Amino acid sequence: MLKKLGFRMAVRRRELMLAGAFAVTVLVGSMALPVSAAGSVESAFDTIKGMAGEWTGKDDDGQPAVCTYEVSSGGTIVIEKLTPGNHPCMTTVYHRDKDSLMMTHYCNMNNQPRMRLKNFDADKRSLKFDFVDITNLQNEKDGYIRDLNLSMPDKQHLEQDWTFLKDGKEAHALFHLERKTGDGKTTSIDSSTRSGSASNGAPEGTTADCCEPKKK
Repeated sequence: MLKKLGFRMAVRRRELMLAGAFAVTVLVGSMALPVSAAGSVESAFDTIKGMAGEWTGKDDDGQPAVCTYEVSSGGTIVIEKLTPGNHPCMTTVYHRDKDSLMMTHYCNMNNQPRMRLKNFDADKRSLKFDFVDITNLQNEKDGYIRDLNLSMPDKQHLEQDWTFLKDGKEAHALFHLERKTGDGKTTSIDSSTRSGSASNGAPEGTTADCCEPKKK
């Protein structure tokens, strides 16, 4: 009797262990895993390289935006230039750092936050960059870009979510962009629709950051 009871208990423990392992597998499989392997970083970098070209669209307030991606320096960096509405163009550079992917954002707020890729979902082509450090921040209360999320629902559409931090408060700048085709046509607003701007897409003397919360 005791032998039978012990055998049943052992079988039950094994069933519970298998069920737990299956649950963990399903949970992990449904999540975007942290980037650690060199292969994952290479795939993430290739995703950004695949953004090469010109994109046009709008922010959440309906203001036009233009963004370009250029692969440079022998394929070792990707240069992003984002011109949101009447704000100055801002440059971001993506590059490998051994088994990780880094980016430096050269903000028109005159500071340069650096971020590292934390999560990459190859199926959804989404990348999450988290803050590492910053240069030329004059005051801890000054505003600066803290995080960035990039997502490509398909090869023709790109979404950017920039997190701006100032005085301990977060604000988000969302951009919905569409790839410009070879004939220069797109269903999004073209950069030529912007008016009253300088050659870089911003009026003379404009310095406010596009991600800074708007004054009401």
